[in-house]
Amino acid sequence: MTLFIFFSVAIAAVDAVTLVMSARQRDRDGRLLACAIACAMLVALGYLFSVVATDYFLMSLASSIYFASIDIMLVFTLAYFFSMTDQWRSKVRFWLVALFAVLACVDVTILLVNPFNEIAISYVYNPDHLAHYSYNPKFLYICHLGLCYVLVVVCMVVIMVKVAHAPSVFRGRYFATIAGVLVTVFVNALFLYIPRTFMLDYSLIFYSVMCVYLYLTEFFDAPRRMLAATHEIIFDNLGRAVFLFDYEGRYAISNNDAQRLLPEEKRNRHYRLRRFLDEYGLGEHIKNPNEDCTFRCKPNIEGSAKTYRVDYQVLKDNRSRVLGTMLVLVDTTMRIDLLTGFHTKNAFDQEFDMRRGRIVERPVVACACDLNNLANLNAKLGRDLGDEAIRVVADAMVKHFPPGTYFTRHDEANLVAVCLGAAPKQVRECAKAVRAEVRDAAFANVRLEVQTALAVDDSDVPSVLQTARTAVEALRLRKMLDFDAAHSSLLSSLAMTQRQSDGETEAHVRRTRAVADRMAQRLGMSDWDRSSLALLCLLHDIGKVGVPLEILNKPGKLSDQEWEIMKSHTTKGYMIAQASEELSVIADCILHHHERWDGQGYPDGLAGADIPLMCRILAVVDTYDAMTHDRVYRKGAPKEVALQELRDCSGTQFDPAVVADFLHMMDEDMSFDASLVGDQAYDRSE
Repeated sequence: MTLFIFFSVAIAAVDAVTLVMSARQRDRDGRLLACAIACAMLVALGYLFSVVATDYFLMSLASSIYFASIDIMLVFTLAYFFSMTDQWRSKVRFWLVALFAVLACVDVTILLVNPFNEIAISYVYNPDHLAHYSYNPKFLYICHLGLCYVLVVVCMVVIMVKVAHAPSVFRGRYFATIAGVLVTVFVNALFLYIPRTFMLDYSLIFYSVMCVYLYLTEFFDAPRRMLAATHEIIFDNLGRAVFLFDYEGRYAISNNDAQRLLPEEKRNRHYRLRRFLDEYGLGEHIKNPNEDCTFRCKPNIEGSAKTYRVDYQVLKDNRSRVLGTMLVLVDTTMRIDLLTGFHTKNAFDQEFDMRRGRIVERPVVACACDLNNLANLNAKLGRDLGDEAIRVVADAMVKHFPPGTYFTRHDEANLVAVCLGAAPKQVRECAKAVRAEVRDAAFANVRLEVQTALAVDDSDVPSVLQTARTAVEALRLRKMLDFDAAHSSLLSSLAMTQRQSDGETEAHVRRTRAVADRMAQRLGMSDWDRSSLALLCLLHDIGKVGVPLEILNKPGKLSDQEWEIMKSHTTKGYMIAQASEELSVIADCILHHHERWDGQGYPDGLAGADIPLMCRILAVVDTYDAMTHDRVYRKGAPKEVALQELRDCSGTQFDPAVVADFLHMMDEDMSFDASLVGDQAYDRSE
C-alpha cells in the first residue's frame, strides 16, 4: 500500500508539472491537453483518497470525484484528438464533442449526487482487500462505464483516421497512442470484471502516462520528427550533390545526388577530405582550406565531362571552431547559356527563388543591357554575327562589373547584371563603361549601340528577382522610346497621329522630354520612372485624336459644350493607353495630367500629393516650354516672364516643390537651355 501511495503522489506531481508546461503553449491544443492532464491528476488523487479512506462518506465522495474526472478527461481528450486532425468536418467535430459533453455533464451530476443518495453505485466493506471497500455497481454506474467505453472507441476512430492520412514517418506516435489506450482499457477491465487479478486499479497510472506521452509527442517529438523528415527530404532532393566531412576531415554523409558521383566503397569513415579533393581535381581551386570559396571546374568523374559549380564551405560554431566541411556540386550544363556564359533565365530564377526571404547584401542593383537593332543586324549580316555581337556585350559586362556580380541572359540580347551591396552610382559607371567599350569595338564595319537601365531595391528584405524584372521592364520602355528601334513602330505612329491632331511640333516633344528627364534625375527617380515620364511627355495628349479638328483649331474662346468635349481628351487618352500593354504603365498619368495642385483641375479634381508626381512634373515643364516658344497664334514669351508665371501659379496650378526645383535647375545650370535642345536626340543611355 505504501508503494502504491508513493506512485500515486509521484504521478500526480508529474501531471502537475506537465499541466503547467502544456498550459504555457498558449494555443488550443495546449489548453485542451492541459485540461485533460488536470483531470488525470484528479483521477490519481481521487482514487488514492478512495483507497486509503476508512470513513464511508469520504470514500464515496472521493470515488465519485474519481469517476467524474474520468468522464471529463475523456471528453477533453476527444476534443484534443479532433483538434489534431482536419479529416472531419468542423460541424461534425463540434456536435460530437458537444453531445458527449452534455452526456458527461449528466453523468458527472449523477456521480456527485451518489455520495448523498446512492443511485449509481454502493460500496461493500471488505477488510481483506487493500482498499477498504469494494464496488457494488447499479444500472447508472453501468451507464457511466458504457459512456466511457464509447468515448474511448470514438477516440480510437479519430486516431485511426488520422493514421490513415498521415505520412508513414509520423504514424509511429499514433500507433503508440492507440496501444496505450488499449492497454489502459484492458487493465481497467481486469480490475472491474476479474477482481482477483488486481487488488487495486492500476489503470490510473496509464491515464497519467498517456497524458504525459501526448504532451511530449505533440510539443517535442512531433516538431523534431517534422524537422528531421524535412531536412532529409530537402537534403536528398536539392538537385545538387552535397558531401559532408567532419572536423577531422573524415567522410560523414552525402545525399542521393552525391552518391551517384562517389562510389560506395569510398563512402566510409576512412575516406578523407584531402583525398577526395585530389582525386576529383578540386584541390587546385581551393587556395585556403579554412576559407569558403566558389569556383567552376570539370571534376575528374569517370564518364562525365560536365562543368560543375563547386561551393566549398567550412562549417563553424559560434566560437569559430571548425565542425566540418561541406562541398556542394551543381551541374551547370543546362543552367549556363552557352553563348554568353551567363546563367539562363530559368536557372537564375530558380537560384534566387530558393533564396527568397533570405537576407542579402543591400542594396540590390540590377542593370539590364540590350543591343540596339539586333533583329536588323541578324537580317543583314546573319545570325552568327548577331551572336558574336551579343558575346561582345557579355564580355564587356564581365570585364567592367564588379567581382561577385550575378549575370543572366533573358530574351535575345537582353543581358542582366545583378550586383549585391554595390552603390547605384558605381553600377551606373560600369554600365557607362560597357556602352563605351561596345561602341568603340571594331565589329564588321558596324557600330554597335547598347542601351542600359537600372533598378535598385534598398528595402529591408530586397527581392533580387523583382529588381532584375524591373530593370528589364525599364529597358523595354527605353527601347520603345527609341524611334530608331524596331520596338517603337507603334509608338512612332501614335506620336505622329497626336502631332497631326494637335499641331504640336516634334521639337516641342523632344524639348519637353529632355527637360523632364533632367528634372527626374535631380529628383532621384529610377530608370523605370524616367522612361515612363519620357513616354508620358510623348503621348500625354494622345486623347486629342478623338476631339474634332474644328474644336482643336478654333482660334477663339470655346463654348461650354466645346470645352467639355475638349476636356474629354484625358479620358479618351486613358482608354487608348489601357488598350495597349506597352502604354498601360502611363494610363493613369494620361488621365490626370490636367489636374491642378489646388484641386480645380480635371477630370477628377485631384489635389496636392494625390496627383501623380509625373503629372506634376509634366505640368511645369510643358507649361514653361509652351510659354517660351512661338505658336501659330502668338509669339513666345521671354524666359524671365515664363519663370515668373510659374512662381505666381506655384501652390495653385503647380506643385510648389516641383516649381522650386525647376527654378533651381534653371538658375544652377545656366548652360542648359531647353530652347537649344530642339531636335537633339533624347539621352537614352544615361
